[in-house]
Amino acid sequence: MNRLKNDLILRNLYVIPPLTYSILVFLSMNTSFECDSNTYFNFAKGNSISLLRGPGYPVFLYLTGMSSSQGSLYFVLLLQWLMGLTITYMILSFIQTNNHLIRFSVSILISSTGYTFYGARLLLAEQLTMFLSLIAILSLLVHVKSGSSKFALFSVFFSSLATLTRYEAVPILLISLLFLVLRYFNNRSFLKLTYIILIPCLTFFGWSLIRSELLTEKAEFGTFANETGTQLMNSLHVAIDNEIKRLRQNGETARSNEMYYFESKNGNSTRKAKQIAQKHLESNRGAFDGKYLGLSQDKSYSSEIVKIWEPAKANPQVIYDWFFSKNYEKRSPQMILLLNEILVNEIGSKAADNLMVSVSLELIRANPKVALLYLKNTPLWYGIDLNKSNKLYLGNRSLSYWDVPFDPAFCASAVLSTKQFKEYSDFFSKNKTFELVQKIVAATMEFFRILFTMITLLWIGLTLLRKIKFRLDIFLMLIIHLSIVLFLTLSQVGINSKYSILPGTVSLLAFTLIIGSFWDSISQKKST
Repeated sequence: MNRLKNDLILRNLYVIPPLTYSILVFLSMNTSFECDSNTYFNFAKGNSISLLRGPGYPVFLYLTGMSSSQGSLYFVLLLQWLMGLTITYMILSFIQTNNHLIRFSVSILISSTGYTFYGARLLLAEQLTMFLSLIAILSLLVHVKSGSSKFALFSVFFSSLATLTRYEAVPILLISLLFLVLRYFNNRSFLKLTYIILIPCLTFFGWSLIRSELLTEKAEFGTFANETGTQLMNSLHVAIDNEIKRLRQNGETARSNEMYYFESKNGNSTRKAKQIAQKHLESNRGAFDGKYLGLSQDKSYSSEIVKIWEPAKANPQVIYDWFFSKNYEKRSPQMILLLNEILVNEIGSKAADNLMVSVSLELIRANPKVALLYLKNTPLWYGIDLNKSNKLYLGNRSLSYWDVPFDPAFCASAVLSTKQFKEYSDFFSKNKTFELVQKIVAATMEFFRILFTMITLLWIGLTLLRKIKFRLDIFLMLIIHLSIVLFLTLSQVGINSKYSILPGTVSLLAFTLIIGSFWDSISQKKST
């Protein structure tokens, strides 16, 4: 009896690391409330419906009582912490082995990456997206194993909710729909087909249609009307910016000077956008002054203010001579947001978006290498640095949203009630005692990324050699993970940013499944 009791205790010992790490990570992080958070909270309160943001997180905030002045930020953060803990336990439930050491070791490894706890103190949609996405993926795995249509519907339902929360979940929705279509061909039913495909698709594309076509005025509170052109131009800017920095760090200044935005004479759309912006700033400098004031209140832009915005105060229209030129030092992504704001005011949101898309395409035609830079960062997620031959990638040890001290008064005070703002101010600073946790999680995240790469390659190799059985669930997880990484890379998202939460968490599940596959293979060989 005692032996069975001890065995039960050892078997469930793996639940301790997630609980421990989740608390340490939660205490180590700053509570982040940036102006993106502001849009979500305004949406939830009904102050302004931002079509730039999906409705998922605002609905969550509304249900937690944040639409009322008495709603508690503490409650929201507590729920987000519980989401991360629940996700970790869901992943660990797929460890199909009774070996106590393996269960405990895997538990420590995937807990210490911090992926599932990373978004708990961000007042943003990432944590909820991850939670809904993982429920969708686990439902899909159950469907693949059991063939149950019920779980297939769950998968589409939760992946639709995740996509309506953040668009990084699009690959999960598409793959869920694909499996449901395949399921339909094995079991023809018009009613099931309607539920399976039509309703989620209408929900997702209906929201996209509304936000891209029907919005005719600028959204309130720092958002812009249509994001396609602005995001594309910003992604290209970031791609070039990163490449210039890399070249200069390697002492290749001459090559870095070749990476610039094309001059306006090289494109009709570029010339048109530049002329509209300069004419607007010449007669009305309000947009420039507003941008200058906003940036000057944020200490992180102090260098940019001195180099760019302060010298342009006397003649604001000169900033677009600088932006569309070879002068890298006089270029800022904030100019893209200002350009979009001016164009929306002058020609309307839809025409502005189309024009900025055309400007971005002219950039690609003038410099085709920019398109390749989009995909250049993908291998870095897997720990492979193509710029350093035969070397694995170990990135910097800092994690965004851990150390960045967002000013509580900058965005939060504009939307939170007095009670909520006090909670935010009291809970803003991290506990200095736990700063070591940041270094541990950063190092573990790098280590896991490389280990995941190696173990994935090993699984693929052994599967191709028929040393172990092919498993559809593992293959499916790898496809979903790769799809999300590529989707994010197209947006030039940084590896250690908050956006790595979703692909990181999917890789944790894939890793757990692969370890289980290896152990099953070893156990079978021992038994024979």
